[in-house]
Amino acid sequence: VSSAPNFVERDIEHKKAHLLALSQFVTSTQIGASNNFTSLLRQSSALDKEFVNVVVLDRDGEMVANMRDDQGIGSRAAQDYEFFKQTVQSRRGLISKPFSSPFSGQPIVVLTQPIIDAAGDIQFVIVGGVDLSNPRLLEPLENVKPGKTGYFFIIDTSGTIIQHPNQDRILANVFKEPGGPTPVTAAALKGFEGWQEGTAKDGRNALIAYKRIVGTSWLMGAVYPTAEAFVALSEARTNAWIASISVGALAALTGLMITRQLLRP
Repeated sequence: VSSAPNFVERDIEHKKAHLLALSQFVTSTQIGASNNFTSLLRQSSALDKEFVNVVVLDRDGEMVANMRDDQGIGSRAAQDYEFFKQTVQSRRGLISKPFSSPFSGQPIVVLTQPIIDAAGDIQFVIVGGVDLSNPRLLEPLENVKPGKTGYFFIIDTSGTIIQHPNQDRILANVFKEPGGPTPVTAAALKGFEGWQEGTAKDGRNALIAYKRIVGTSWLMGAVYPTAEAFVALSEARTNAWIASISVGALAALTGLMITRQLLRP
C-alpha cells in the first residue's frame, strides 16, 4: 500500500502533462476558432487514449469544442460547475470532485488546464474527463493486490468512493451508507495512514490499510482478509499441534514400554 499510490499518481501526472502540452501548443499557435480546436482534439490519439472525452470551454463557460462529437457545443452549462469556477479563480489546473457526467451519465472526475494569453488573461479552459466506471486507474495493481479476494480502492477526503471493485459503490459517500464509515476509514479521513485490523463493509475481518495519493485529495485503500493474511500462521499452528501431539504420543508409548520392561518380575 505504501507503493501502490505511486501508480495512480504517475497516471494522473501523465494526464496533466498531456493537457499542459495541449495548452502550450494552443498558446504558441494562437488557435482560437472552435473548428480548429475540434480538429486538434480529434486528431490527437494521445488524448483519446488518456481521457473518455476532452472539451474546451471559453472564459464564460461556453463549450467551443468537443473531442467525441458536437454534443454540448454552444452550451454554457459548465459555468455552474465548481471545477470551472475554481479553475478560473485560481488560474491553475485541478482535479474535480467525482460526479455523474451530464452526457454519458457515467461517474467521472475531470482534470482542467487553463489557457492563459500573453496579457495574463484566461482565454480557454481544457477539460479532460476520466471515466470511473472503467477501472483503468487500478489495472496496474491487479497483479499485486492483497491475497486472492483482497482489493484496492480509492476514496476522497470527503468520503466519496472514486474507484472500487463493486461499481455500485462508486460515487457513494461512506457517511451516507448504512452504518456509516468503518472505524479504520473514519480514522483515515481524519489523517490516519497505515493499517489496522478491522471489519470490512462486506462483514469480513480484514487488515485495512490507507495511504494518501500525492497531488490529489484521494486516499488509496486496501482490504486484505485476515483469513488469507494469516493462513500461513494458521497452517503453522496446526502443524505445530500435530507435531506436538505426535511427539507426545510417541514419548508416552516409549515411556510405557520402558516402565513395563523395568517393572517385570
